[in-house]
Amino acid sequence: MLIDSVQKKAVLIKPISYLCGQININKHTNITIMKTTIKPFLVVIICALFFSSCAALRLPDLTKLSIGMDKATVYANMGKKPDAVIGARKYPNGNIEVVSYAMGFAPGVNNTNLTYKWLYFYNDKLYLISGPGDWQHEADLLVADNDITPEAVPAHDGAGTRGGK
Repeated sequence: MLIDSVQKKAVLIKPISYLCGQININKHTNITIMKTTIKPFLVVIICALFFSSCAALRLPDLTKLSIGMDKATVYANMGKKPDAVIGARKYPNGNIEVVSYAMGFAPGVNNTNLTYKWLYFYNDKLYLISGPGDWQHEADLLVADNDITPEAVPAHDGAGTRGGK
């Protein structure tokens, strides 16, 4: 019976011995830990997971953006490249590219739906910031305006309309 008790304790203690070092179980069922150092690589992994999980909580800040900024400046101010390219289209008088950024969770009971902002670039300059929608229709409306350039676009009010109109 004594042997069964010792064997059961040995089975239960084996995972602990991996973390702490060698564990000795003697015939009197006294357990002694011979070495009590945690393996250094486990500490490094735990620390890396802890610090990297906080990085995912940082969200893009739209207050750092201005209409007419070039693409590289927008990406730098947002702190990352876009999460997705929604679409791009070439027109005779310019190119339009639409990218998406996840902004965080929508307010609500379960908070499972991410909200997104779409950034419209006309000839590599920020023209419009809006929520998801029909990007091709917005692009067509933009090009339909005669000789529109990002410098001539009035400030955007954030409501998802073309150039604040």
